[in-house]
Amino acid sequence: MNKFLTLAIAGFAVIAASPAMALTQTVTGSFGQSTTDLNNATFTVSGFTAGGTLNSATISLNGSAITNGSVTNTGAQSANFTITSSVALALSGPFTSSPLNISFAPSTTVSNLASGATATFGPITGSNSSANLVGTPLSAFTSGPITFTANTSTSNSTAGGGGNNRTTLSTTVGGTVTIVYDYTAPTPPPTTVPEPASMALLGMGLAGLGLIRRRA
Repeated sequence: MNKFLTLAIAGFAVIAASPAMALTQTVTGSFGQSTTDLNNATFTVSGFTAGGTLNSATISLNGSAITNGSVTNTGAQSANFTITSSVALALSGPFTSSPLNISFAPSTTVSNLASGATATFGPITGSNSSANLVGTPLSAFTSGPITFTANTSTSNSTAGGGGNNRTTLSTTVGGTVTIVYDYTAPTPPPTTVPEPASMALLGMGLAGLGLIRRRA
């Protein structure tokens, strides 16, 4: 093959062979704050909409609890009390393994509460995040919004005063789900100004074609 023709073809071929780009799309969805215990509370998060080829969907959960209440010292002497509200939050969805689970135990201390006295407390807050899980099958994320189900359970305890107390609690739980879609774009985004390297390759191709025409 004529060496100038080879040069022209090589210049245009490198420009045409533009590699696909690895990109990400991040979406979020929230639930709560809702009074516990949540029982099969459903909500949706946007599916993959960026286009291209979806390679993976990585899901994470951030949850928080807010507790308010009161404690009455039913003992004969003044006492200090520590109130703890333990919350477990489970999120079900299209995961490769078991549901996402997180727990937190916000607590507060009421000091020097006289015998027969009542003190209010709160809000006491706690939060936690999950390790990421990869969702599967990927087809579940490309057919529209993704449905997740949240469940919570709570346990409350009051320490101090020799167990002589009366405690009331009100707890709410909420959370945010984040999905990071990793995908491959079919072509790189267009650029308004050609890169210098691309211009050089284009010049090589045009120069090669010019030399071929001159020798013809």
